[in-house]
Amino acid sequence: MRSNPAQSKPCARCHEADRQPGQSYCRPCASEYQRLWQQKQVLTPEQLQKKNARRAAADRKSRGKLVPPERCERCGEPGDLQMHHEDYSKPLEVVWLHLACHRALHRERGDVMA
Repeated sequence: MRSNPAQSKPCARCHEADRQPGQSYCRPCASEYQRLWQQKQVLTPEQLQKKNARRAAADRKSRGKLVPPERCERCGEPGDLQMHHEDYSKPLEVVWLHLACHRALHRERGDVMA
């Protein structure tokens, strides 16, 4: 039984579990949907190289083998940093940047960044 029917709604897919706030699906259904969606996507060789480089760097970071510095490599300020790849053929060579610095770098290059 839902704790607060006004805030909690059933999953649009399985109609059993409560969905996450602001989402259509419960967590298991969302995971399954995402997995199936990913399988349908055809990546170009360039996209695949980017995906593999990002995954390799994220894996090393989560294992503590790729440790971010305390400061942004662009502005020198401390804070939460993101990884930026200058060359995707070198997945463990990353530049650590603040979100604002990362976006500015891509804007300067004319790249699109979400």
